[in-house]
Amino acid sequence: MSNFTFLAGLARLKSSVLSSLTACLSATAIESAFQGHSQRRRIFHPVPLLLTFLNQALHGLSCQAAVADAKLQRFVTKRASPKNAAYCNARTALPEKALATLTLQAAPTVAMNPAPQPRQRPVKIVDGSSARLADTAANQKGYPQNSAQPEGCGWPLLYFVVVMALETGAIIDAELGSQHDHERCRFLKLWPRVQTGDILVADGGFD
Repeated sequence: MSNFTFLAGLARLKSSVLSSLTACLSATAIESAFQGHSQRRRIFHPVPLLLTFLNQALHGLSCQAAVADAKLQRFVTKRASPKNAAYCNARTALPEKALATLTLQAAPTVAMNPAPQPRQRPVKIVDGSSARLADTAANQKGYPQNSAQPEGCGWPLLYFVVVMALETGAIIDAELGSQHDHERCRFLKLWPRVQTGDILVADGGFD
């Protein structure tokens, strides 16, 4: 397979993922999740903002390219400014609670037409990971850097455990925390998401 063929196939896959996500998240659901958050009818109000953000993350675009692609895909009007300031400001203000709500709402919608599973039993995956956060005082306090690093030389670290549906990859639920919480402790809070008959797949860290 040539590199060109591979990249073309990857681009089609990413577009398919975006289409699947947008099919799960209706405009009504997005507006409802953002209720109470500032929703003045700017160019990048919640619906086009979220679509542009998802598209940017999937394709690894710069903010400038994300705005240009948003116009091309008609997330926003073609008369919108090509400058990225409005988008960057709106993206920075994305409310964490709204994003979490939409993530969990998408899972049951995606799973409406599941792929065949072993013995017709739901297969769920549990795994943990971490992410580097913006170096702000609030993040350093809530999610302190690794204690082995000199103060001021590391980034705040968010640790999380997720339960996912194998057939769709959708996140069923997640538990967030700092380095002071072990993965198994976070997973205990997610036990209600595991039902009798489920097949659970995990690594040795959850033994």
